[in-house]
Amino acid sequence: MNFALQNIVAVILIIAAVVGGTYFLFSRQQGQYIPGDWADLGCVHPVYIKKDYLQPRLQQGTLLSMNQCIKNYRNFSKGDVLYFEYDNENMLGIVESKKEVNREIIYVIDIGLDGKLEVPSDSVIAFTKLPSED
Repeated sequence: MNFALQNIVAVILIIAAVVGGTYFLFSRQQGQYIPGDWADLGCVHPVYIKKDYLQPRLQQGTLLSMNQCIKNYRNFSKGDVLYFEYDNENMLGIVESKKEVNREIIYVIDIGLDGKLEVPSDSVIAFTKLPSED
């Protein structure tokens, strides 16, 4: 690679690092999943929020970073954001409550204007925790 091309690539990488750093430090939606170390980098599952049906908790137009490395599907609590599959469609919602039916955990999830859904724990794809509203 010649010297001019090396400089161009270096400038592009620096700009990408500055933009990414600015986003994660100042502009991002609260509750983003940030991996603890390099080994967990593959756990990041980005989800773009297309609609405003979950505002003010989730802002429309935000790229939400979620954790797809789920160790225990039974431990989500009220206020957690879940990305899940329901009727062959991927959806985003906020946990309202959970219940156990025949040894299976079912989450009641608020999906905004469309109401609430009961979703089995094994259909969860990714999750993140939002800061408390209190």
